[in-house]
Amino acid sequence: MLILFFYYVTISNYGMGDYMIITKSNNQSITKKFVRYVSQNVLGMIGMSLYILADTFFISDAVGTNGITALNIVLPIYSFIFAIGAMIGVGSAIRFSINKNKGSKSKTNYFFNALFWGTAIGLIFSFIGLFFPGQVVSIMGGDSTIIEVGRGYTMIFMSFTPFFIWNHIFNAFVLNDGSPSIAMSATLFSSLFNIVFDYVLMFPLNMGMEGAALATALTISNISDATLPEVPWCPDFSPSLMFLPTPLPLLLAVP
Repeated sequence: MLILFFYYVTISNYGMGDYMIITKSNNQSITKKFVRYVSQNVLGMIGMSLYILADTFFISDAVGTNGITALNIVLPIYSFIFAIGAMIGVGSAIRFSINKNKGSKSKTNYFFNALFWGTAIGLIFSFIGLFFPGQVVSIMGGDSTIIEVGRGYTMIFMSFTPFFIWNHIFNAFVLNDGSPSIAMSATLFSSLFNIVFDYVLMFPLNMGMEGAALATALTISNISDATLPEVPWCPDFSPSLMFLPTPLPLLLAVP
């Protein structure tokens, strides 16, 4: 009865025709937004899959079966890092969106808290990767040959762990800030960058596994410092402005 009462009040206020139009319009708007987010996320994931495929192909061609074995042995570590970045990023981004819609001024606290904890956890992995890369490969099941092949790769990619986590955090915040196109374009651009530099570092420069790790590590940072002056206490602060498809080597070249 209560449901029928509210339904009657709604129809009385808007009229049957207006009610149907509003409902249809809202459904179309939600569907359109859903399709836009899903399609652009799928395209971004396809880009990531392509660079992982290229990584595997180049390593197999340049290093051989031992290189593929070393890659697969340390891959679970990268997956664990990905999980940490996604956990911090998605959770904080959801809280950011809730507070943003409420008009809360504390919404940006979640963004910078996520960066802080992502950095703190990432530095632990960086320390382990820098000083104990061989032991990491050994613990993951590598023998002496695989340790020799995978030591450099593990050291380089684990050293960049904070940037991997930052990448996931930025991606989550940009999506929740209503800018899936920026996240998609950054992912696609970085994937293309990674494929190109995989080839350049592994073959013309003959860096082997270390070249593959360096290409991936340099690719993960698509964060531009051009908009860093956007201060967190600014009411119009938007994390989307800090997530632009600019690879890390270009930032390192900026004085």
